[in-house]
Amino acid sequence: MADEKAKAEAPSPAKAEAPKADELRPSKAAAGTGTKKPASDKAASLPAHAGVTKKGAKKDAPSFSPYADKADDRSSIQVPVLTLEAKEVRTIHLPKVFGEPIRTDLIARAVQAARANRRQPYGAPAQGVWAGRRHSTEWSGKGHGISRVQRLKQGSGAATSPNNVGGARAHPPRAEAIRWEKINVKERRKARRSAIAALARSDLVRARGHLFEEGLKLPVVVDNALEGLWRAALDKKDEEGRTGSTGELVRTLGNLGLGDALARARDGVRVRAGRGKMRGRRFRQPRSVLIVATNDRELSRCARNVPGVEVVSPSKLSTEALAPGGAPGRLTVITESALNEIRSLR
Repeated sequence: MADEKAKAEAPSPAKAEAPKADELRPSKAAAGTGTKKPASDKAASLPAHAGVTKKGAKKDAPSFSPYADKADDRSSIQVPVLTLEAKEVRTIHLPKVFGEPIRTDLIARAVQAARANRRQPYGAPAQGVWAGRRHSTEWSGKGHGISRVQRLKQGSGAATSPNNVGGARAHPPRAEAIRWEKINVKERRKARRSAIAALARSDLVRARGHLFEEGLKLPVVVDNALEGLWRAALDKKDEEGRTGSTGELVRTLGNLGLGDALARARDGVRVRAGRGKMRGRRFRQPRSVLIVATNDRELSRCARNVPGVEVVSPSKLSTEALAPGGAPGRLTVITESALNEIRSLR
């Protein structure tokens, strides 16, 4: 009997106390001494081109190749390569595309097509036009001694008809009207090549109204230091965070002999004639210098507050940017690396 009583009092294995959750959870000190890979080792294991991106971290400066003057792809036009201080480094031959014949008719047609295709639908849709028709009207018929117009059901006033006060328009513009224009792909490409060739014609550039120093070879080719102008200004920013990049660009263009072109665009802002001044385009801005650079995204930060100056990459060059309004011969500054890419344009 005593053995049976002892067995009953002894705790069974199933009823033994389970370990508490706090005992199973590792302590913070123990977790810190584990084999977790540190962040520095993780960053070191990444490939060289995959940098660790942090908010506000400065990216590596891109590299730009100088212009390669190839003997099998050159025109007879020679221009000097200038520094930011307008000092001549060397003389190069422009690519063959600058020797293309200038087709002013194709240039004007390509610009007109680009403008037409950029237009948005204007006018009322074909169905559901309610302007001037928000009335409950009826026609009483002939023989009443009054004009045959629709009149309000709740009165005798005429409405809805175009010849009535408050009525609908007689022939309103329709949104489904075809305003776009077609142009062949080969014609559009040839128009762009012709517009590029016109950049080297000083007579065409002056005919557009651009002002520049006498004896300046066009287009103005600058070394690749212009590509990093924004980064250089960023390193020199003051305590208030101002970079002064816009002033640096204006001084650089002034050194290159283009100061009069900037002044012409700055002082030439005029109020637009006609109804356009009521439709969000009140002022007319003259076009000034076009800067062609591969690093257009950064360089455009310097130029976005300079009147009339535009920055575009060679891959985004269009006939309209090279010949605004269809008139060829825009005053242009090209960097060496951009000139390499212009060579490959079709």
